[in-house]
Amino acid sequence: MKKNLFTALAAVTLMAAACTPQDAPKIEVTGVTLDATQIYLAVGDPQHKLTATVAPDDATNSNLIWSSGNETVATVTDGMVKALTNGTATITVMTENGGYTKTCTVTVDLLGGCTFATAQIWTMGEAVGAQTWSDAVVASGAVNKTTYAGGSTGDYKADWRNNPGYSGSLFSWEAVNQYKSRLCPAPWRVPTQQDFIDLDKALGGTGSFQTSALQRDRYLLGWGGVFGGYCTTTNWLGDQGSQAYYWSQTAVDADDGAIMNFRDSGVVAPQGITYGKGFSFTVRCVKNE
Repeated sequence: MKKNLFTALAAVTLMAAACTPQDAPKIEVTGVTLDATQIYLAVGDPQHKLTATVAPDDATNSNLIWSSGNETVATVTDGMVKALTNGTATITVMTENGGYTKTCTVTVDLLGGCTFATAQIWTMGEAVGAQTWSDAVVASGAVNKTTYAGGSTGDYKADWRNNPGYSGSLFSWEAVNQYKSRLCPAPWRVPTQQDFIDLDKALGGTGSFQTSALQRDRYLLGWGGVFGGYCTTTNWLGDQGSQAYYWSQTAVDADDGAIMNFRDSGVVAPQGITYGKGFSFTVRCVKNE
């Protein structure tokens, strides 16, 4: 009996050993992808997270090796990119197994030429509480913008002051979201929907949808607003001279962002109107004194 028991235990032990994970077939890596091939950063921006995906997702060894081709411009640690100085750097991710690689070009802009000249700043004082607004956006390097001159599409100046009668650069919400620290460098910011609500109330409005020619004129004459119109995702310009559309940085959902809108008809809507993130609208910068 003792011999049979020993034999049985040995057989079980051998069977268990045959099923251990160390003998499971190794699943090799077949590739890697990155969620971006090009990003723009400014010095002082929060670190940007690059996400790499290894294929297949059940690969035995999915370890990644990150590197920067120019560490004086930008460094990378576990996908977190930090901007250091003006220039470009190529960020590379490589799989430890198989040596598969993908790259992303990082452009860093110090915004050294960014100035907010007095002539382009509307200081509202008590009329808008503590808010100061400006059109002096910095558009250089910001992709996904639509610019136009004289009513035709095409690359033009960075802001409407150099384009009399028109609104210059119009930005998609995605461009506003990705480049908001470039468009409005600190202490300026792309306004939130709440900033527009506060502005409307300070100008004498209700903070919500209203029809008031007087309130419309306060935006045009006291705030420096313009009927700049908008641009569709297919580069068609509309509502020039009759409606104003201003992006907030407030996302509504995956597809839409919140805007501020006022119209020649007298309608004023600092909230409650949303548009697809691919549409292009005007941007103004705001700061609190």
